Amino acid sequence: MKHLKLLMLFCSVAFTAAAQQFSGSGSGTAEDPYRITNADQLNEVRNVCGPDVFFSLEADIDMSSWLNENSPVTGWKPLGSGSEPFEGTFNGNGHVISNVWIDIFSDTAGLFGNATNAKLYGINIENANYNIENGGTLGGIVGILRENSAISDCSFQGELFSWTNDIGGIVGTSYADITNCHVKETKIGTSGWINNFGGIVGSLYGNISGCTFQGFMKCGNGVGGIAGHVEGDFIEDCHVDETTMTLASNFGSFGGIVSSFNAGGNGGRISKCSFNGTITAHGTYPVAVGGIAVSVSDNALITGCYTSGSISVEGRNMESFVGGILRSSTSSTQVINCYSNVDVETFGYGGGISASNNGTIRNCYFYGKVSGNTVGGICADNSGSITGCVAANAALSGVVAGRIAGVNTGTLETTQNYALAEMEVTVGGELQNVVDSPENGTARSKADLMKQATYRAMEWDFTNTWKIDEGTSFPYLPDFYVPVTEITLNNAGVSLDKGLTLGIVATILPENAHNTTVLWSSSNASVATVDCNGLVTAIAAGEAEITATSAGSPEVKAICQVTVNQKLVETIALDKTELSMEKGATWQLMATVMPEDADDKSVTWISSDTGVATVDDNGLVTAVEAGSATITATTNDGSNLSANCSVTVTDPTSGIDNVGVGNVDVSTAKGRIMISGKSGDVPVVVYTLTGQLVHSGNENVIDVTGSSLYIVRIMGNSYKVFVP
Repeated sequence: MKHLKLLMLFCSVAFTAAAQQFSGSGSGTAEDPYRITNADQLNEVRNVCGPDVFFSLEADIDMSSWLNENSPVTGWKPLGSGSEPFEGTFNGNGHVISNVWIDIFSDTAGLFGNATNAKLYGINIENANYNIENGGTLGGIVGILRENSAISDCSFQGELFSWTNDIGGIVGTSYADITNCHVKETKIGTSGWINNFGGIVGSLYGNISGCTFQGFMKCGNGVGGIAGHVEGDFIEDCHVDETTMTLASNFGSFGGIVSSFNAGGNGGRISKCSFNGTITAHGTYPVAVGGIAVSVSDNALITGCYTSGSISVEGRNMESFVGGILRSSTSSTQVINCYSNVDVETFGYGGGISASNNGTIRNCYFYGKVSGNTVGGICADNSGSITGCVAANAALSGVVAGRIAGVNTGTLETTQNYALAEMEVTVGGELQNVVDSPENGTARSKADLMKQATYRAMEWDFTNTWKIDEGTSFPYLPDFYVPVTEITLNNAGVSLDKGLTLGIVATILPENAHNTTVLWSSSNASVATVDCNGLVTAIAAGEAEITATSAGSPEVKAICQVTVNQKLVETIALDKTELSMEKGATWQLMATVMPEDADDKSVTWISSDTGVATVDDNGLVTAVEAGSATITATTNDGSNLSANCSVTVTDPTSGIDNVGVGNVDVSTAKGRIMISGKSGDVPVVVYTLTGQLVHSGNENVIDVTGSSLYIVRIMGNSYKVFVP
């Protein structure tokens, strides 16, 4: 009984001490966790943690004021150290801890420093800034996460800088699996030769899945967008997007997802992972880069992965290796059902899928660009097997180049791999005329490479794995399909003269959209037409809408309003600028309108004095009374051009002017007047003595009715003749 009383007293004292060390509510059990609502209580977690203790974050916490008051020099002291690690279960419940900063010389750091037997869930950190000058492991959530632990559903946003190995946006070094963690808008950096940096974890001895990174990394060696180094069974469903990675030393390795993946020779897989971003290395020594991974262990499988963006190695070292998916593989490594749209630029070895292949590459394709010394659309240096692959890249440039493989000592069959027929292959600066071969594959047109049947012939699985927008896209993995969200045109509205052409350029967003085919159409092809490349041709005056429609996302469109200008008249001229007419005579004026292809060549005829002369809609002038008038023809198309003819009308019955024969002879016969000595187009007018018009024309023989005296007017001269 005495011993029982002492035990009860000890438990009572221990519980009272724990309660005093944590000011919040709760007892630390699973059913009644310690409830954290402010910065003081968050700091007090270190006092009461243990393997069976539970914590629950109940509110968002802004650490700014607390740190300025309690630790203005070094900032936050991580929960848990090497000698006294954090233990317990901490549930962040999705709340946000913001404005945490750490500035120390040497230690393992994060919100948690060193943790073991720890379960960390739902912790979100924003606007953090951690800096370690020398030594220690750094993680956004936890520095080192040891065995018998777990971490999931956490996020980090801020800046991490360290002169030490093993830095990760979530964990520096982890011996536990990492699941569904996300880092965004984060900078991770160092200077010089520092190893194992990852957007999520620096070094991982476990598995990772469902994680994402977006931000900027300037690091040394062993850098991965998700993990620097992994020893585990799988990396799955992890994605790096809108990220820039740059080398901070003269030598190093960069992987879009992971730098090195080691499953201990037992296989392991990297599956359903993607990278979209920019990797730039400036090393003067050999640099190794892989869009997904740099190196993987024996028997490893990379499958269902995708990369886009650009990779460039600017150091002039011919031993640098760059691959759109993988840097290099062992004889038992397989890369299957992957594709890349990365632009690869290096002075060394560059391959659309792998720089160096000793294993198997099957059912993969590439459609970026490659330039370097030794280059290949699929692989730069192949000593393994490449089958059922497609190099759909538009350009390939190197000193040694092959559409499929630059150098081949392995297994390639011409008919088992295809290459874009339109691909421009440049060797030593000169464009090549490439023929089909094992290294170059079989040439197929772009249209063929956008047909499912082309790939089925190489045993691609379009039931369970691949999809394609028939006729408008290359194949894609549905998990990574990036739809077009916006189309912009370089012209929203243009004005064209008839017959001219103009190329309209469509910009697709996002840049890594899978189906970039644009379908062009015109709302009025009689006004303007457009071809499949956006070349508009002005046909006739009017307006038309030229529409660019995404082939993969038909609801996404952009419109250019095209106005085709009317072709205006440039000149107008009349066949006569002066006319002398006798009363009652007529004359057909002719208007010549230029250019010939003017849209509206019609004119309006008017007389300045219709009492002297009239003109009809066709330019026929009629002399009415003696006097002067001006006949004007004016264009109707808006050019406001006109031409004039001065008309003088005389009355032949007022007397016979200038009677004489001259060179013209007028004679008569029964019912007929005959004229000789004039040219054929000179007009002749015949009147009766009472002034009645009998004839107007240019004939040389004129029939009249009845025997009588007539007055004949020819070239201003009047002849009085008798017709028997």
